[in-house]
Amino acid sequence: MVVRSAWTDPDGAYRAEGVAPGETAITIAAEGQQSVRHATLPSASPHRLDIALGSRALSGLVVDGRTGRGVPAEVWASPQDQETRSSHSSSTVTNDEDGQEFLLALGGEDSERAQSAADGTLRVWIDPGVAYEISAHGIAGSGSAKLAADHDGPVRVELARQATLHVRVLGPAGEAVSGVLVCSRVQRDPAGDGPRFSTMCTHTGDGESVTDVRFGWRAGDRPTVLAVAAGLAARREDVPELRADGDGEPNTITLPLQRAGAVQVRTAVAMEVTSIVGASGLDLRTVLGPLDLIRPGTDAGAPVVRIDGLAPGEYRIGLAPPGADAGAGTGATTSVVTALVRVNETVTVQAP
Repeated sequence: MVVRSAWTDPDGAYRAEGVAPGETAITIAAEGQQSVRHATLPSASPHRLDIALGSRALSGLVVDGRTGRGVPAEVWASPQDQETRSSHSSSTVTNDEDGQEFLLALGGEDSERAQSAADGTLRVWIDPGVAYEISAHGIAGSGSAKLAADHDGPVRVELARQATLHVRVLGPAGEAVSGVLVCSRVQRDPAGDGPRFSTMCTHTGDGESVTDVRFGWRAGDRPTVLAVAAGLAARREDVPELRADGDGEPNTITLPLQRAGAVQVRTAVAMEVTSIVGASGLDLRTVLGPLDLIRPGTDAGAPVVRIDGLAPGEYRIGLAPPGADAGAGTGATTSVVTALVRVNETVTVQAP
């Protein structure tokens, strides 16, 4: 990597000699502020590149979540919004131990990472008005912290030891199954400021058989696991507390799919399903909808909504008129029905 440096004159103008054509990154820093601009120089001819100095530095600390002590870790920063991520291609993190700066290319496989100091201290350069996620990974585990666009305080990232959950998904006869959507969910601190649940899902293609699905969680988590396929479903809510990777045997559970049940909801007028919540707390509408397992229709001239692919259990089903936003205060009539689903049966309920 070739580095060129230059000082600006009193008018802010600068000139960098000997910059080769191709992709280049220019970092401007002064009085606790910094900006980074990426550009592609098509030739060795002189080019003008104006940069607004706007980034600012935030101090931070990476700690072991078990002991609370600062620890070294690889650290990188990414804008939370995908569109912002594409337009803010880099940020930098400074290692306070020796003052060395590292350029972080965000959103690319060749991203350069920074190392926090031995005591966990770091400095993060961020652009004003942009919400960032600061992530870290080290021997104590992994962790992240989300910064609001107006964040103006210290950054603290707690590392937790990682635990991989292996889910063996099998069909009713113990066979591999294709076209399966598998979701794993963990409840977080309901009293905290962040989301109450963390959810991860993976979907195999119709021609891709699956027997082992992996989810990366924290040691000590107790996730709920749900799998749905055409006419099949399964759910596990008794997953043992996950052990950290490397501590004893791998965390492995078997999820045998069985013939699913269905719910048919009769309504006085046409309604749309807004939520399907079972004992796991996971809203299955976002899971079943893409699989075309929620279908409106009619029965004896009356509007009905049929929901397939449900594992045995009790479900609360939210309904609203088409196009209505139940949370927008529009005054539209909404309703909730409760249905008890059994394997290979269709239960019909009447919406109020």
